[in-house]
Amino acid sequence: AYAQIGEPPCTTSHRGFTGTVDYVWFEASRFKLAGMLPVLSAQKIQSLRGLPTSDQPSDHIPIGCELIWTCEQMADGQAPDAGSLRGQPS
Repeated sequence: AYAQIGEPPCTTSHRGFTGTVDYVWFEASRFKLAGMLPVLSAQKIQSLRGLPTSDQPSDHIPIGCELIWTCEQMADGQAPDAGSLRGQPS
């Protein structure tokens, strides 16, 4: 999801390791990126001297994005119904 602005500089920092270990993957042919959470800079994370902190209560910073599902039409031009999308009969 962060390909447009580059990989986050880091998503965790503790015990001498600061790096990116968390990702949001999606299939670009099925989803459109509508927005993403801002990430802390590497300098900010390093200034915290490791995670968690009182402001960042996890050892991983939150990442996330909002996706718009780009529904593929079926051969007859209709969108699939919700049941068929879940693999269940409608």
